Amino acid sequence: MRLHRPDAYRLLGVSPRAHAETIRERYLALSRIYHPDRAGGSTSATEAFQQISGAYKTLSDAAEREKHDRELGMRDPLRFAEDTAAERAVHVLDQAASNLRGRRRLPAAKTGRDLRVKVAVPFARALLGGELPVSVEYESHCDRCDGSGSERASDDPSCHVCDGHGQLRVGLRRESRQCAFCAGRGRVILRPCLDCGGEGRRKVQRTVQVAVPVRCRDGALLRVRGAGEHGQHGGKPGDLVADVRLGADPLLTLDGDDIVCALPLSLAEAVLGGSVDVPSLEGIERLRIPAPVSSGQELRVPGRGAPRGKGGRGDLRYRVEIDVPAATGSQVRAAVLALEDAVGAEGWRRRGAFRAAVARRREER
Repeated sequence: MRLHRPDAYRLLGVSPRAHAETIRERYLALSRIYHPDRAGGSTSATEAFQQISGAYKTLSDAAEREKHDRELGMRDPLRFAEDTAAERAVHVLDQAASNLRGRRRLPAAKTGRDLRVKVAVPFARALLGGELPVSVEYESHCDRCDGSGSERASDDPSCHVCDGHGQLRVGLRRESRQCAFCAGRGRVILRPCLDCGGEGRRKVQRTVQVAVPVRCRDGALLRVRGAGEHGQHGGKPGDLVADVRLGADPLLTLDGDDIVCALPLSLAEAVLGGSVDVPSLEGIERLRIPAPVSSGQELRVPGRGAPRGKGGRGDLRYRVEIDVPAATGSQVRAAVLALEDAVGAEGWRRRGAFRAAVARRREER
């Protein structure tokens, strides 16, 4: 609803036919309420006082008042109903508008907004499930002023411009507009809350634990009831909706229910065996390497893969890849040739069988 800037008569709370003495008395009475010194020099009280002073200055000068009345008459001619019949017509219109709106009630409870955030879920957490902390920012009920927007709500006067309704009826059609003097509150905040600036709500940031189900999929929407924005006027809080984006793992991939990891080993590790640090869904663990292992061979750890739908878990498979030295200097070449001589042609596990199969295929052609 649009704000309506009150005219000078409404700012002083007098009739458009009020005499100069009545206008002066009303101005003095309002000055005692809205003077900035009474509210500790607050900006809000200063602005209200300036509006009232401006209205008095306009209406206390005959020429300015005539100009003001001429402009007001063009905007809202019913403000100058001077005969009894016209006053009755205005009263009937205002009463009809009130009946259509119903009696003034306390603000209805309003449920807080749902908050939707995109959440990157790590690969392991998405498969195993668990809780994920998510940081959210939203507007909440101000605790300092208890949502009133005022440092001292008991000192705030009811708005004399709109008679505490927060709305004004204007124009020939008696349309409702929010009162700009009180910003539609129905009361004037003289000392706005230092935390929320008079809004009654402020931005807060907190961490919410989001429950991630087992085998969570990309694009899933995870809802946390009551973790959204706080409701207004006693309304229920909204929900937090986490839009899942699965994070890729640089070392682990999913193959059905199994987890596969490429495991680079040096030639010494592959020939002599030993143990190396390897990744798993639970973290970093120590894996024993049997002697010897070949490139492409898989070392399987049962029951450490992804959870299955009907219970249990797949396997964790480490696929061996023999790493080749990047350096090819004279020392490396000498060491490699010495290894070839030491092992001999028959000492390699797969190379001899492969070359024999190639030779047979050549003879078949």
